[in-house]
Amino acid sequence: MSISTAAPHRRRPEPASILDRAGGGNLLYVAPGLLVYAVFVFLPILAAVYVSLTEWNGLAVPAFIGLRNYVELFADSRFYVSLGNNAQFIVFYCAVPLIIGICLAATPGVVDWSMGWFHVKILGILVLTVMHGLMARWRKSFAAGRNRHPQRFYRLMNEVPTLAMILVVIMAVAKPF
Repeated sequence: MSISTAAPHRRRPEPASILDRAGGGNLLYVAPGLLVYAVFVFLPILAAVYVSLTEWNGLAVPAFIGLRNYVELFADSRFYVSLGNNAQFIVFYCAVPLIIGICLAATPGVVDWSMGWFHVKILGILVLTVMHGLMARWRKSFAAGRNRHPQRFYRLMNEVPTLAMILVVIMAVAKPF
């Protein structure tokens, strides 16, 4: 009689939901960001296409003129230079990081969503993004002569992005909790 000393084969637990079985459970974490991106990027693009098909000075009612604006545009040589510059910007600063981020977030085991440091890092990135928008608005107010804040306010707000960036780097490198 032979006795086996090998450990019994342990089966992996079954995924809890149909999304996990299909490998799409992680995509639920990305879906809200994609929705916000679609609302704040793709809808304005569609509105810009509509406006490009009209004659409009920004105040009067737009008059539909079809492709006449595009005929003038393609005849201008400066258009092709600006098109190349914009293509480089989109590829290297928008599309590539977005695709890499989606792939990393959707890859099982790459992001441990239970770790607190990751949430703090995302909060720091959110603070950086919000501060970028606020500072752009404050700069426009300055240019228009509508400054409502004292000098001390701007000195303090200037430090917020630096502190948020330091926080993001510490969380990404040290992963303290």
